[in-house]
Amino acid sequence: MNGAVLTRYLVRQTAGAALATLLVLLGVTLALFLAELLGEVADGRAASRSVFLLLALRVPEAVHLVAPLALMLGVLMTLGQLASGGELSVMRAAGLAPLRLALPLLGLAVLWSAAVLAVSGWIAPWTARESAALDARLAEDILLSGLRPGQFQRLGGGALNVFVGEIDSETATLRDVFIQRSDDERTEILRAPRGALSVDPERGLRLLTLFDGVHISHADDGAGLPLRVVRFARNEFDVPVPVDPDATDPVRSRESAALLRGGSIEERRELHWRAAPALAGLLLTLLVLPAALASPRGGRFGVIVPALVVYLVYTNGLNLVLGRDDLDPAGAWVVHGLVALPAVLALIAWQRRW
Repeated sequence: MNGAVLTRYLVRQTAGAALATLLVLLGVTLALFLAELLGEVADGRAASRSVFLLLALRVPEAVHLVAPLALMLGVLMTLGQLASGGELSVMRAAGLAPLRLALPLLGLAVLWSAAVLAVSGWIAPWTARESAALDARLAEDILLSGLRPGQFQRLGGGALNVFVGEIDSETATLRDVFIQRSDDERTEILRAPRGALSVDPERGLRLLTLFDGVHISHADDGAGLPLRVVRFARNEFDVPVPVDPDATDPVRSRESAALLRGGSIEERRELHWRAAPALAGLLLTLLVLPAALASPRGGRFGVIVPALVVYLVYTNGLNLVLGRDDLDPAGAWVVHGLVALPAVLALIAWQRRW
């Protein structure tokens, strides 16, 4: 049997199945992301015209989530097709060694995992930086779009009642600003000839700054005065409409090479997050290779459900270890080891039964 022909055949079949599965899973994942973004638009936390751009910037995140599953299902479907078509029986009769069948699939898994690692380590940080920049630009636009010159508008869930005479959308400056700010205890009034909108990226909040204005509030110092009037040169306060804090995460926006030079626990946790799908793809491929021993009748789909269960337990274990700040991210190696051990044992049993 020509080894080069067999290698090309196995790689072509498996890569085609894995890529087709990846596209389907990406479509499902991006549809969920789209529903999330549309919810943010409805809540006033995103602009409708930016939805598809924000969705495109989340493609690397989707690849990170579903790439190991796509590879595992691609390998399973290829092995199942070989079993159901009787091709594995021909390979056994021709004296093909199990390793000869496994090596092309493992080589493909290595290339697949390297591509996923590149997406997680370099493309995803770039999209994180772009998302942060876009989020900062859109934050002002969203707030400006909620204001109408010459009309009172409620902001911050009704806590602020704002009147603006003029708005310069290019510089985010306001003219003739009147604000009524209320809570359960008191009501305040602020009046200023000009103001400005900005975004605090560290806290993820919009800021409204007033200049050369007057602050009127109820006196609470026991002096007997019904009102307190304070003139100010600058008065800055939050407009409680949050920006997504993950979009400005400095660790997520750094490339893997930069994280390797750091030593903080946050940097190590992020590195484990990025390496997890690449390792998962390799280990899951090792684990499902013995599916080639399945019977021709039930081999194509009979092992998919158990494999999905293993995948869910594996990924949830990683999420549990890496998603908690009180756990050492090195615990992810334990989860990988719990999958690697049965994978090696299954391969040994597969070789003996071949």
